[in-house]
Parts: sequence; C-alpha cells; structure tokens
Amino acid sequence: MRNRQDSIFMDSDRFTYESVAIQREMDQLIVEINKHSLSPVKMTDWLNQSSELRKRVSQLTSLIAVLRSTNDSQSYEIYGSACKQSFNHLLYLLQTKVAAAEESTFRDLLKHEGTRHYAYILQRWHDQRVLHQREQELIKDLSSDGLDAWGNFYQKVVARMKFCVNDQEFSYAQALSFRSSSDAHLRKRSFYALEEGWREQEDIIAQIYNRITGYSIKKNNQTGYSTRLEESLDQNRIKRETIEAMWQAVDSYIPLFRDYLNEKADLLGKERLPYYDFWAPLSTSKRNYTYSEGVSFVLRHFGRANSSLKTFAELAVKESWIDEQDREEKRSYAFCAGFPMTNESRISMTYKGTMSDVLVLAHELGHAFHNHQLSGVEGLNQMYPLTLAETSSTFAELSVLEGAMDEAHSEEEQLYLLDEKLKRSVMNFMNIRSRFLFEHSFEKERRAGVVSVERTNVLMKEAWERSYQGSVVDPPAQFWTGIPHFYLPHAPYYNYPYTFGYLFALSLMAKRREKGESFEDDYELLLRNSGCMSVEDIAHTYLHEDITEPGFWIKGLELCASDVRKFIALSTTQKEVYK
Repeated sequence: MRNRQDSIFMDSDRFTYESVAIQREMDQLIVEINKHSLSPVKMTDWLNQSSELRKRVSQLTSLIAVLRSTNDSQSYEIYGSACKQSFNHLLYLLQTKVAAAEESTFRDLLKHEGTRHYAYILQRWHDQRVLHQREQELIKDLSSDGLDAWGNFYQKVVARMKFCVNDQEFSYAQALSFRSSSDAHLRKRSFYALEEGWREQEDIIAQIYNRITGYSIKKNNQTGYSTRLEESLDQNRIKRETIEAMWQAVDSYIPLFRDYLNEKADLLGKERLPYYDFWAPLSTSKRNYTYSEGVSFVLRHFGRANSSLKTFAELAVKESWIDEQDREEKRSYAFCAGFPMTNESRISMTYKGTMSDVLVLAHELGHAFHNHQLSGVEGLNQMYPLTLAETSSTFAELSVLEGAMDEAHSEEEQLYLLDEKLKRSVMNFMNIRSRFLFEHSFEKERRAGVVSVERTNVLMKEAWERSYQGSVVDPPAQFWTGIPHFYLPHAPYYNYPYTFGYLFALSLMAKRREKGESFEDDYELLLRNSGCMSVEDIAHTYLHEDITEPGFWIKGLELCASDVRKFIALSTTQKEVYK
C-alpha cells in the first residue's frame, strides 16, 4: 500500500515476534481447555480469550493479504499460516467440549450470562459432527503442505504471468482492466492476449485445481461432508433449500437477460454479442473519472443511501486506506482486508477511471463499512458468512449506481447507466451461475480421477452454454483458469454468495425506500449481527421474509427484469448513435 509505515504495518521481525506470542498464548489456552472440565464460568473465559486471539490472528492474516497484493509477503506467510491453523485447532477443541457436553450442561451454558453473546456459535458447535482429535490434527498438519500450498502456488503462477497487448507487456490485473475500455480494438486485443496467456498455463493450473478439489474431497470424506457444496453451505450458515430456491428463480429469468445481451449486440451493430464486448461502455462521450472525481461521486451517492456509510467512507479516504494505483505487481482482483485490532480496513484495486472502477470502489468500501460495524463485537462473532459479506458490498455498489440513474438527464446517460447495472445482473445470474455449475460438474468427475485439461474446458463450455443460452459469442475457453475464487483452498463454491448478496441487497434497498432514514439503524444492526445468526434468521428478523421460498428471490429478479424492459425501450431511440 502507499503508506506502509502506518498503524497496520509490521516489519518481518515484529511480525514474527507477534505471531510467536500469539502462538504461545494459544498453546497455553489449549492446555487449559484440555486440563479442565466444561463449566459455564470456564467456557466464558475460554470464549473471551479465543475472541481476542481471533482478532489478533486476523490482524496478521489481513496484513499478509495486503502484502501479497504487492508480492511482498513471502517472509510473513509461514508464521501467518501456522497461527491460522493453530487457531482453527483451538476452535476444534472448544467445539469438541461443547459437542460432548451433557444436555443439562449445555442448557446451563446457554443460560449463563457470560456466554449469552455466544449462543449461536455454541448451538452450531453442539449440532455439528466432531472429528476424533487424531483426524483433526492430521488434517491440520497436512494443510500447510497440501491444500494451502496449492492455493499459494496458484497465486504465484498468476503473479508472474505477463500478457502482451499492443506490443507491451502487462500483468493480469492491468490486462483485465482493458475489458471496459471505450476502445473496441483494445478490448478485443486484450481479450485474445488473455486467452493466449491462460492457454500457455492451463496444464499447470489444471493440476492445481485437480489437487485442491481432490484434497478437499478426501478431507470431506473424513469430516462427514458428502460434497464440497455441503461444506460451503455449512460455512455460510445457509440451508440447501435457500440456494435451490434462489437458483430456481434465477433460471426462470435467464431468457429475459438473454434478450438484454442480444439488444446490446444490436446496439453495437453486431448479430450476437462477442464476449470481449460484454463490458463495453455504452457511452459516446467516453467519460472517465479521475480518482478524486470518482471518490466524490461515490461519497455523494452514499450520502443519499446511508449517512453513516458516507461518514465512514470519508474517513477511509482521508486516512489513505485505499490503494487505487495502477502498478504491475498488483494482484488481478480488488479486495478489502479488515484489521479488527485497530478497527481499520485496507482496499486494493486498480483504478483507471471508468464507471466500472467507480463501482468497484463503492463495492470495496461496502466491505470496509461492514468491518467497521463489527467494532466492539466479540471476535468469534465477527466471523460472518460470505453471503452477508457480499450483501454489504453490493448494497454500497448499487446505492451509487441507482443514485446515478436517478440523476441521469438524457436518454443516452440513462441507457449507459442501465447497461452498467444490467452487466452486474448478468454477472450474478449467468456468469456466476456458470461457475456454480462448473464447480459442481468438476467435483463430480474429479471423484473418479484426475480431470484432463481438455475435459475441464468441455465442462466449462457446457456450464457456460447452459447459463448464457447462446447469447454470447466466443466465450473464453480457459475461463476457469483466471477465476481466483476456484483456487481459494478453504472457500469452496465461492460463487453463489455473490448472487445471494446481489438479490439480498436489492431487497434491502427496497426496504430502505419503504422505511426511509429509519432503516439505517436496522441495516447497521443487520451487519453487526451478521456473525451470530443464520442467514435465514437475518432475513426473517430484518426483512420479515422467508428466503427458502422462490417468491422472495423473484421480487429482486422482477426489479432487474424491469431494468431490462427499460433498456430495450430506450435502446430503440439510441441505435443510430452507437452504430
């Protein structure tokens, strides 16, 4: 980041000292847990210590994420990984204690004043299957040189890749950013440069993905999960029927979004839409925003959506928590890292001034606002699921986009902004759907053995065709190679949380329009409680909705369908402008 010598930075010596100190405290707590029988008083002490340790471990792992974004994390990785594994082992011991408790003892735990704030996590531990200690320790010991190692290897492979566009070499992040350029030739050249680069690395990346998936399958055979999806649903505290209801609703609306893609192709003077034109901005003005202009744009529309969100974002900008610079060594994707010990966040992105970049900035600030709302919450209750993480970020992003749409003065501007919003709908309903289907198909075949590169490409193509239904020409054959979420070792199916977050955020925005400023308190409470309730309970408490039924999801989809209809109506008057 720009300002390394700030409140979050540690040199390698200080980092080592802190990680060793945390490790020592965890070891002492583990001895204590093994030594004593379970009681409400003891459990209160153990949970409080674990909560504090969780914050300290998160502080270290977030710093690694920030340094990794600039390829400067190697000397930190080993100690950070060891701390994370030890903390997971600590949680396992606590879970073991709770799961083995007599019903009367467990009821006493739930009623005790000291453990009241941990009731949800205690109930989860009580209900979950517990591994034998020997199995748990074996999985922990093998992870650093197995699952985690493969994930780190993928990141190093991508970090070293170069893509040649217009006789100049670019990193993945830089080459990918050209996809939303107003220059059609640049979009096309960068697309094929990316294709060529991924094709050269597909053998290595196929090996990585085979190993991550294969390792996870074998691990789940021991932990009791029948599939990686079951593991993901448990991690994200969400019921299978909720996801099935969501996809059932989404699939029924895909033909409408196919109409949008076909209409955009027609606007651009093409029979069908080439993939490299999907992100093409529909604006003849070729408007770009300087970073300062982009920040002002975001802050203005945050102020209309949530005053606390605007105030927080102003702080993040003032304190230089955002690294927006375009540098070769930066990672390909934007991210936000939370630092719970100092109540701060850091955002990394490559900002080039497009509307898409402005919206990414808003998205990541939404993540940071979520982190901010958790200040003062127990560390164990800050472990919110990915579905709700993507809800906060998407709420912020859509607040900016819809605010801009409300202020649009011309039909051309309205069409441009509708296109920006609908691109996000397509990403969540078609692109993310293809990733979900691909991951499901790949795991199924991986159970029978290693999946070849050729077969992996076929599985990706089949998932793509089912999701896009022929509406996009020449989709990337090696699409699976460049999606970093597939290579996160401990986050299987990191795809549906985006679709969930998008539709859930739309429901929150509808609720905000209904209740006005009074909704701000409810929204902030939702974020604050996101780590200590199930997703279904969150929806019931703050939206009074049953999200296990398709009807809930159809409400959000109908809002998006209305955007498609507006887009098609407006495009009829604008076609001569674009062709």
